Amino acid sequence: MSMGEPEAPRGSREAFDSLVLVHADRLKAIAYAYLKDDAEAEDVVQTAYLKAWKQWSTIGQSVRMRPWIERVVRNESVDRWRRRQLERPGGMSVDRPDPAGSVAFEESDAPPRLDPQRQLREVQGIIATLPEPYRSVVIMRYVQRLSYEQIALELDEPLGTVKTHLCRAIRRIRTQLHGEMGEEP
Repeated sequence: MSMGEPEAPRGSREAFDSLVLVHADRLKAIAYAYLKDDAEAEDVVQTAYLKAWKQWSTIGQSVRMRPWIERVVRNESVDRWRRRQLERPGGMSVDRPDPAGSVAFEESDAPPRLDPQRQLREVQGIIATLPEPYRSVVIMRYVQRLSYEQIALELDEPLGTVKTHLCRAIRRIRTQLHGEMGEEP
């Protein structure tokens, strides 16, 4: 078993309880990264635990538990985020590739220095508005600190697609940051 994996027999209540205890903080952080709401993140983790428990006895020995439970939380978070977007006036926006192409960033284009906490809140707010799959790859790369290869495996996408999504997401973040500052990107 890998580090952080339950010591009880796979499929047992003790193993599940151990998995929950070992990964609770990480799972809530993943949900919070998508939803930006503590109560909703806790609710998502609880819902994910219920879904995971229903499948627990059928999980094979070859399944790595941490990535598996993280995927359940991530999927539930994305579903919840999408429902929230649909309930919002105007609904979800359709994701279209950026027709402007690559955005060049010169040092002279750098925004004026801001309070780091304010910058962090602005970036988090922008990430919260990114459409899928851009939002997921940013969270997986910069919050969960997964490698490109791990992201590709988790999302069942080709490595090139993951890199393209991440590049486009960063471009959108930069463009929106410049727009909020009243500057041209």
